[in-house]
Amino acid sequence: ALAAANRTGYPVALKTARDGLPHKSDHGGVLLGIADADQLQQMYEIMSHRLGEDVLVSAMAPVGVEMILGVNRDSQFGPVVLLGFGGVLAETINDVQFALPPFDAAHARRCVDRLRLRPLLDGVRGEPPVDIDAFCELAARFSAMAGALGDAITEVDVNPVIVHAAGAIAVDGLVVGRDRREADRAET
Repeated sequence: ALAAANRTGYPVALKTARDGLPHKSDHGGVLLGIADADQLQQMYEIMSHRLGEDVLVSAMAPVGVEMILGVNRDSQFGPVVLLGFGGVLAETINDVQFALPPFDAAHARRCVDRLRLRPLLDGVRGEPPVDIDAFCELAARFSAMAGALGDAITEVDVNPVIVHAAGAIAVDGLVVGRDRREADRAET
């Protein structure tokens, strides 16, 4: 962890790599803004005692607005993409739009423009506007992936996607593959 942080540069994020924890933050498995080697060593000791020694170390993402991209498999329509406001409050905020893949960035922009919290993307309280076009391009590419892998996946959750003044970056993701037996039953 120390070697990875030294290569990446501080501050860093520390995340458990323990299997079977799809939402690691719910278990205290994500620590952000670790400023130096001493703090990393302390946080690693705490996390490894609770969740095991395997961890991921990554650079901190720029400050921005937390968005979400997801795919769920609908029995009638196949893969359906959701996009909207994300982060740890995604389920509470519940400000998302749904679209059938694949779609282009212009369609993603129309979806974003229908979100209730859309004005947050223009910058509030002195914060700069974020790069909505970068998020929409990412959403369009994500939708192409969802369409191409529709038979192989049950669910994909990319949350958060940090949208900042100079782009958008996916920070965390969860992919649930579709059981081949389930796929065979659905096709008959």
